[in-house]
Amino acid sequence: MATTEKKKTAFEAPRQNLWLLNPEELQLITDEKDPLYDPRVSLPALEGLVLSIMRRGVIEPVIIQKRDGQAVVVDGRQRVKAAREANKRLKKEGAIVKRVPCKLEVVAEAADVLGLMFSANEHRTDDSPIEKAKKAARLLQAGYSEEEIAVEFGLRSAQTVKNWLSLLDVAPAVRKAIERGEVAPTVAAKVAKLPHAEQLAAIQRAQGARKKRPTVAAVQREARSPDRPARMRNRAELEATLKQPHLPDGWSACIKWVLRCE
Repeated sequence: MATTEKKKTAFEAPRQNLWLLNPEELQLITDEKDPLYDPRVSLPALEGLVLSIMRRGVIEPVIIQKRDGQAVVVDGRQRVKAAREANKRLKKEGAIVKRVPCKLEVVAEAADVLGLMFSANEHRTDDSPIEKAKKAARLLQAGYSEEEIAVEFGLRSAQTVKNWLSLLDVAPAVRKAIERGEVAPTVAAKVAKLPHAEQLAAIQRAQGARKKRPTVAAVQREARSPDRPARMRNRAELEATLKQPHLPDGWSACIKWVLRCE
């Protein structure tokens, strides 16, 4: 006698439904008086996110609310905009377009909708540069190319991936300085090939030179005529200043920058 086996679900837990919608069907609020308005709605689509969606689709569901029969975006504006751009490119390639997974939130009060929108945005945290470097290294070991890693992270260029990976070669003291926010990752990447004992000193020298470098505003103030402080020196006077034999360190470059901007 045949026995019937009970069909099992993946997990013994309550499930929620996700709606797979075309990004063009999702309404982005652009009216500043609307409670769901967010100034970031006017930002251009992020190129890295577009490339990621073309490859993987939208991974994180967008939160929507139903309003007058329309699906209004509460959280996920950039994902929707990037999905629209991704689909334009996929259509040109003759590829299958992507749909956006959406989670419907039923919220009655306008204040609750506003709180939901802010909560969804503000509780996100970003990985430190070192953590990103570690994740990039794991993908590299798994067989990904640097270009493919850039797509997975939503980056415009593989150069950023190269910079991240170089951080894994910096001295422990430099790594701690990066994590404390005292040293920029781009600065640390430039000294990664130096011996560990020399890296921190090289960074300190670079930071010290940057602090001594005069700003454009300082050069402009100094360029004013002493007998008429409110007047800026003209091009001929600035060019004459450049010919002086003993200009302070960095002033020559700044004056040239001012002259190019005239």
